[in-house]
Amino acid sequence: MTSESGSRPVGYSRRGSGLREHAVRAHVGDRLIVGHDPPRVGLVIGVTNAGGWPPYVIKWVSDGHIAMVFPDPYSRIIPAG
Repeated sequence: MTSESGSRPVGYSRRGSGLREHAVRAHVGDRLIVGHDPPRVGLVIGVTNAGGWPPYVIKWVSDGHIAMVFPDPYSRIIPAG
């Protein structure tokens, strides 16, 4: 599902008796938004599998640090473009 802002949620949610995975995929060039107040923004520079599921290789915009990230359920993917 895509929100009005164009972001896609990442992670898992509880539905019924167990965890359910969101149908979210990232692609190289997308942006990952993590946290709030202020949010941390990263550029997806690598996807570790063909399906586009986490973890992602992220280059953080604020400091250029590169990390492999498994986003939490509150993170968002902003599609490139």
